[in-house]
Amino acid sequence: MTLFGIAIGLLELGLIAVFLIAMVISVSVDRRGVPHPKWIVTLLGIGGVLFLTRDSWTLSSLGDFVLSATFWVPLLKYLGAGLAYSFVEFARETRLSAKRLKDDWESFLNTTAPTRGRQDDDHKKMLRDVLNNLTTGVGSTDEDTAAMRSAAVSVKGEFTTRYTSKDMLIKPRVIDGEIQPAVDKEILATNVGAWSMFWPFYLMSLIVGDLLAEVFNAVAAVIVSMSGRFVKAVFKDTFKL
Repeated sequence: MTLFGIAIGLLELGLIAVFLIAMVISVSVDRRGVPHPKWIVTLLGIGGVLFLTRDSWTLSSLGDFVLSATFWVPLLKYLGAGLAYSFVEFARETRLSAKRLKDDWESFLNTTAPTRGRQDDDHKKMLRDVLNNLTTGVGSTDEDTAAMRSAAVSVKGEFTTRYTSKDMLIKPRVIDGEIQPAVDKEILATNVGAWSMFWPFYLMSLIVGDLLAEVFNAVAAVIVSMSGRFVKAVFKDTFKL
């Protein structure tokens, strides 16, 4: 069998399959904040190809190939497709960041300055009202307004400090007294480079990982909602005194 003009056998096919699986796993790990494995797998893959084809190239022929249009035209098309795919990854990261920070904000409202005797919803409403009043200066004299707004900024600043890490693509920042999302340009540039270079594997990871997880979660939710009566019937005599 030939692939890109190179004769390959079952061993080579097996190694290619292992490489593809390892790349998908490594970019999945990268999504969880560990970027190094994908580069290690890539270097091993390049080294493996050069070793398996060592009889068909020399340093001179390899240099001529790298400098030729045969190498650069497909590479630029590949990177162009990867750059376009980067918008998909950026949209995904933005959606996940919004969900994660919303959950963090709800947790912050539940744990900041707790009030005895109040339900969680009452406490969150109270804290929101206090923050709004502090921000706008409602219920205060003119000379107290600046101090109250400063206090509101301090509370919101505590949230951004507590729930911000250096590896976050979108970080919460207090701007003009309000918490607003801010994209870290350095992290975005690094991510766009990785997304563009490894986009087929990110796409496979997205399909195999995230999308299937969403499907399974949806199916599980349907099963739980439909099986409620069945579960209750099975357990009806389990917890009797």
